[in-house]
Amino acid sequence: MTFEKDPACVTDGSRKPRGPDRANRAKSRNLTAIQFEAVRPFLRISDDRIEAARLAMVEGQKLADIAAQFNWKSRQAVSAAVGLVWDAYKKLQESQKILAGEADADVQR
Repeated sequence: MTFEKDPACVTDGSRKPRGPDRANRAKSRNLTAIQFEAVRPFLRISDDRIEAARLAMVEGQKLADIAAQFNWKSRQAVSAAVGLVWDAYKKLQESQKILAGEADADVQR
């Protein structure tokens, strides 16, 4: 099986652009400080995990640097904290959309 026609296959060391399957995928999970503080009351994780996620998502620090700062074994531990915060943020967004829809329906009545 050859990969010569595969655009992701690179032999000269250069990088190809992201493939069409990843074109619409978000590159990172960034939040503003205000967005992060809005989701904070809904988080049921330790203060260290919240702070680690804030450093990654708001401050833009590298996961490996954050892991070292908290004496965690890997950057994946920070990534897991970011994932939990991101999931809570998405749920908050969804609930706000639902509430906005209900408010619109009340205005139309």
